[in-house]
Amino acid sequence: MERPPNYFRRWAGVSLLGLCHGCGDFNAGILLAIIGSDSGADLVMMYLLYNVLAFVGQPFAGLICDRLGRTYQWFYFGCLLSVLSLLLVEQQPELAIICSGVASAFYHSAGGAAAWDLGGKRILATGLFTAPGVVGIALGLNFGAILPPSAVMFIGATLLIALLVLVGLLHGVVREDTPGLHAGKIDFSLIGGVFGWMILLAIAARSFAWSMGQQAIFPPGYAVNLAIAAAIGKVIASVLADKIGAGIITIISLVIAAVLLVVGGKSPMWFFPAVTALQAGTGPMMAMVLRTWPRFPAFGSGLAQGLAVAMGGIPILMLSGLGVVSLQIAVGALIFAAVIMLIIFRSSLRQALVR
Repeated sequence: MERPPNYFRRWAGVSLLGLCHGCGDFNAGILLAIIGSDSGADLVMMYLLYNVLAFVGQPFAGLICDRLGRTYQWFYFGCLLSVLSLLLVEQQPELAIICSGVASAFYHSAGGAAAWDLGGKRILATGLFTAPGVVGIALGLNFGAILPPSAVMFIGATLLIALLVLVGLLHGVVREDTPGLHAGKIDFSLIGGVFGWMILLAIAARSFAWSMGQQAIFPPGYAVNLAIAAAIGKVIASVLADKIGAGIITIISLVIAAVLLVVGGKSPMWFFPAVTALQAGTGPMMAMVLRTWPRFPAFGSGLAQGLAVAMGGIPILMLSGLGVVSLQIAVGALIFAAVIMLIIFRSSLRQALVR
């Protein structure tokens, strides 16, 4: 079977959207590292403000994209706002944090929707888009802490602008009025169904397990290695999910991650493959959310990448405040997520949601 002439350009476009996402997160990591080195800054409030805007703000940014259309323009807006945050960080750190948080909300929600549409609604598109993010934030935090601020900010800004230019050159394969790229009128279908919110709960539990596991086992100095392991899991699982189904891959990845954590205990050697398995469900679960809200792709993207992650972060903050760090709790969260996904899988086996 002959592939369409624009096959390569389309998947190159999806990959570039993912790289822009990774570079935006790289810039956010730089900014957080620079602000973290400022002894006079109110770090708790700064980090809290960023996370609220960047994660909780994603579905709201997605609604703007879905209501007004022009998904790619909103993606460009988020990326350019990320560059602006770097220019402001030394003189106006508070404003820089706000810009970075809002930027993250837009390039995650709009970019996820654009990649989903450009990739023909294949799960691989969600994997390619999400994978660079975790690597970007880890590299940004690392380089931001060891390199001169001016040098690392120049690298982040220049790289993101160059990637945006490449996206613009490939923009000819994308039609802004492609059905499903933006929804128009907001109505009660925005509420979604029970399965959609159950998937978000499973994503939150998995995100909680990821954070708790890092606190319990985290090998010092291996943040970038963990991020690469996570990215590999996201891409490989998305390829497999297109062949055997999103639901099956998600359940298998959660069970494998739980088993590896139980068998390996607090051994860093076992934690790396556990991370690969744990993060493997990212693309398939995001695809299931997008299928649940087909008329609101940017909103669904924001729910999966933003709100659900924030939901998983709330109990982490509470338990960390109490000094509770337990690998067993992380394993329990993974089992909880797997049970939820199994219920969804059995209940919607004949539907396209889990395929």
